[in-house]
Amino acid sequence: MQNSHRIIQLALKNALAPKEVWLERSFPQISRIADVVLPSQKIIFEIQCSPISAQEVRARISDYKSAGYTVIWILHDLHFNRVTLTPAERLLRSHTHYFTNMNPFGYGEIYDQYAPILRGRRTKRTPRYPITLNHFISLKQIPRHFPKERRSWRYSFKGDLFHQPFQFEKQSPFRFYHILFQSLIEKISSR
Repeated sequence: MQNSHRIIQLALKNALAPKEVWLERSFPQISRIADVVLPSQKIIFEIQCSPISAQEVRARISDYKSAGYTVIWILHDLHFNRVTLTPAERLLRSHTHYFTNMNPFGYGEIYDQYAPILRGRRTKRTPRYPITLNHFISLKQIPRHFPKERRSWRYSFKGDLFHQPFQFEKQSPFRFYHILFQSLIEKISSR
């Protein structure tokens, strides 16, 4: 899995801005080494290819925030995006994160996918939406029809769920309303 981690780092670097991105940058003031850093935007990409505790996720987010950076998480399918959520995934639902299935040879993608949660388990999932890493925006105001946890995300990449509703309306309004209905079910079941 170590090789996959490095391949994902290189894919991020090449897609974002090869000359502006730092890999394995040390932050001595907080005793951390960030996987991928985009200093011009004050963004850190944390690539997670192994299990991690919610406590460690919270600590990394807090530490990097104290250094003035926002963390975007890339979670590998080997341990994440399963039927049952890990405690770390529960925490990350309200933080910008994506999934990847990239293998040690560089085949695969980084993608967004949403699934309502019922009793700690993912129910019906949206399709995988591959994201375009070199095209991202800072989210200012998120429409109310998005799931509550998504409304606290700070960034959006071209192709993710934030870009999908407009395509749903063009293709089939029923697909868009299906996702909206699923998020309402999630809200009701979490009470």
